[in-house]
Amino acid sequence: MALSDPMPSYICPSAHSLWRVPELVAEVMDHLSQRDLSVCARVSKGVSHYALGSLYKTGVSIQHVLNILAPVHLVSSPAPNVKYKEMNFLRSPGSNDWDNFYQYARRVRSLSCIDLDASDQLFLDISSVLPAGTLLFPHLRSLEWKINSPRLRAHVDFFMGDALSDVAISGPLDFLSTTLGLLSQRSPAIRRLSLHVSALEDSPTPAAVMQDIMTSIKAFKGLEHLQMSPQLAPAAAVPFLSRLPRLTTLYLRPFQLTTAFLFGDTFRYTVPRLKALDSDFQCLKDLICEVGLLLAGVSPSLSALSLQKLHVAINPTNTEADLAQLGCLLRDNCKTLTYIMIIFDTPTLLPAESSPITRSVLKLFLGIRLLRHLNIDDVRPARLSCAELEELAPTGP
Repeated sequence: MALSDPMPSYICPSAHSLWRVPELVAEVMDHLSQRDLSVCARVSKGVSHYALGSLYKTGVSIQHVLNILAPVHLVSSPAPNVKYKEMNFLRSPGSNDWDNFYQYARRVRSLSCIDLDASDQLFLDISSVLPAGTLLFPHLRSLEWKINSPRLRAHVDFFMGDALSDVAISGPLDFLSTTLGLLSQRSPAIRRLSLHVSALEDSPTPAAVMQDIMTSIKAFKGLEHLQMSPQLAPAAAVPFLSRLPRLTTLYLRPFQLTTAFLFGDTFRYTVPRLKALDSDFQCLKDLICEVGLLLAGVSPSLSALSLQKLHVAINPTNTEADLAQLGCLLRDNCKTLTYIMIIFDTPTLLPAESSPITRSVLKLFLGIRLLRHLNIDDVRPARLSCAELEELAPTGP
């Protein structure tokens, strides 16, 4: 039989229970003076301010932040034969909800709207509580918009404002054209712009659409970084882009070269081409493009006085003469180049000995005085003998 000793008198019966945070705070506050409490209040407010600012500075999804305005849930789409669900509010938000939401919305600096499935009613509810002349996210600087639903694209203007400086948009050509027009009027301070056509177009970009896109881009006087799908930069557009006064980075990313190779001649109409015009990029430092951009025309002339890094995508069918022409162009007109990356697609239908990389081609590239890195990515072996390779090897500083 076990003996049960009485609990020592110095142990409180509540000693085995846990304190809750509010209880601890109340206990501490009872022992603080008014002056100390004032200091604690200011520190607490400051910590809360910076913590919230950090929390909503980057990586905020629209789904998360709208849940602060009112609880959201997924409802079945009213469209017939459509199985996906849309996001909607459980109840319509009111003015008090807006006041609480705005304390967080004004801290949002970066917002991601990717694959958003929201009902039209959700945006109507937002409009009903949004005060006249007030922006939904007044200090928003970065917006990523990639939504497949045509009806939801009409709501992109909810997120435009004077503070917006970094925008990445994906969609069909007509949507990009319309959205750029709105951005040029409501967010003229954009410095980084990424435009991606969501579907491969077999036909050339209509002249009217290109005119609208270029006119809108012209309004961004401080544009420094521009990334575009290749069909948005035809021959007439490249000289225009060279006149953007602060442009330092231009990415005309091609489609995967395997796709280009399979399309054959059809692909020629979707690759940007540079006419025999002077394109003098004053500030450009970083360029990514397909080789067709640089080789088009009888006497191509691309002058980039500040260009330092170049990534070129090469079609497997490009010849030694094409590479020699490119080498001469870069050697003569881009004298500040320090890094060149040449990427070939896998030549599945070409013999291994068909590489256009030869001694004469490499000598042209190595003639660029400041060049420090020359990377060539090709599964085919270069057509070089051991003696030629030894001749081209750097001899030291």
